Amino acid sequence: MFFLEGKFYCKGLLALYLVVKTITRDKLISWVETLNCILDGHVVPLLEKAVEMQSENQKLKDEKIKDQETIISLQNKLVEKKDEEISSMKSTVQTELKSYSSALSQSCKAALAPRKVKAAVKRASDKEDRSRNVVIYGVKEESGEDLNQCIDSILTEIEEKPRIIDCCRIGNVKQDMCRPIKFTVSNHDHVRQILQK
Repeated sequence: MFFLEGKFYCKGLLALYLVVKTITRDKLISWVETLNCILDGHVVPLLEKAVEMQSENQKLKDEKIKDQETIISLQNKLVEKKDEEISSMKSTVQTELKSYSSALSQSCKAALAPRKVKAAVKRASDKEDRSRNVVIYGVKEESGEDLNQCIDSILTEIEEKPRIIDCCRIGNVKQDMCRPIKFTVSNHDHVRQILQK
């Protein structure tokens, strides 16, 4: 479709219309003026907009390049700062490690002194020995009593039969008071079983 002199034409009709020798100079001038008006009214403003957009686009590209240069500069400064922090941290760690190493070697020498080792072994063995002890309260005390027999009968009542290593009453003798009985079994697991019942 094509618009010419206020009428719409198809391509084929326009060709027929143009072939006619009746086209005068005035008609051609009218057509050129119409074409000029169309170009002035629509195409020229679009071209002007395109030129503006191109200059705007160039400004944006320039700003982007400046921003990227700023970012690269800041990243380089950050890398330098991190390198400084790492070198500072490295020297601090080395200093602290030397201090820790010397303190550790001194404390290890003191900790491994023969007296301290013996004391630690004694404490551990005392703790192990005490973990095998059981104390029973409220058992009537009689003169000439057989404590092993008494403990055996109590353990038989609760259906336990551990091997008893030692048995004695603890505390000072007082009238009208029963002293507790302390006995030692062969294993601290037996103590736990007895106490659970």
